[in-house]
Amino acid sequence: MTKVVSLVDKVVSKEEALAVINALKETVERGEVVAFVAVGVTDTDECLMFASSVKPVTMLRMLGAIDRLHFNYQSEVIRA
Repeated sequence: MTKVVSLVDKVVSKEEALAVINALKETVERGEVVAFVAVGVTDTDECLMFASSVKPVTMLRMLGAIDRLHFNYQSEVIRA
């Protein structure tokens, strides 16, 4: 099952971007999320990856989550 919590088309302020990060932090604190991968893009198109887990998670599960992220993000961009 995939539940899209936050998917922002355009971030107009730093506060809105930080709200998305805080939403992830809160789900980890509540124990809903046990592992995550996030990617950021710099002004020079460098990609920075952030990943962590609080419980053991297989690479297969993480790759499956990344695949779902890719599919859902692409679907949202196409609809926009």
